[in-house]
Amino acid sequence: DAYYLLALSYEKKGNFQEAVASFKKIEGNKTPQLQFKLAECLEGAGQLNEAIEEYSRITGQKPLMVKGLLRCALIYENQLNRMSAINVYERIAELNVEESKFARERLETLKEELGGKE
Repeated sequence: DAYYLLALSYEKKGNFQEAVASFKKIEGNKTPQLQFKLAECLEGAGQLNEAIEEYSRITGQKPLMVKGLLRCALIYENQLNRMSAINVYERIAELNVEESKFARERLETLKEELGGKE
């Protein structure tokens, strides 16, 4: 698809706004990979709430879904929104994937930072 190639070109040049616009013009099936690329560009453009929404919508491919959730948690942590980060890490921990160990470690740290265990 021409819009996909155009979006990748804009992304490579660091023009995330144009990359987002091109990704959004792609018709048809929104694959998990496409959703992830769109979310990355939204994040690069500083549209963090939209990036979180897009990362959170990824389904169908567990590894990519988990990677998207980790990105959400990191954005929340960078925004000092610990409760939202905790919610995302709890979701990852429940999935029992390789990244669950990391999520549990982050949960412990964040809860300690908040001054107590839940």
